[in-house]
Amino acid sequence: MIDNEKYTFSPDFFSFGCLIYEMIEGQAPFRARKEKVKREEVDRRVRESQESYSSKFTEEAKSICQQLLKKQPKDRLGCAHTDAMAPPKSNVRKEGLEGGGEERSN
Repeated sequence: MIDNEKYTFSPDFFSFGCLIYEMIEGQAPFRARKEKVKREEVDRRVRESQESYSSKFTEEAKSICQQLLKKQPKDRLGCAHTDAMAPPKSNVRKEGLEGGGEERSN
């Protein structure tokens, strides 16, 4: 979308990665907390910068975010095919996504 190219689901998967990242880190992956930047600068950072991961991320959460935030849509989780969604390439358990399974204690 940033490069004004034709797209299917790829921006949705990228946005999902940003949402997961923000929920864990408490800030967006390409902006500092409470930082005010113009859209053009955010677009540049999305294209050129690599997000960083703090100790708040489990290895699994980091892996999912890294796969969803791939710069090239063809490499992004869920976007292996350009015309249709591809099945996820991770080992996320379905019951974990639906709230089933074991509860984690903090």
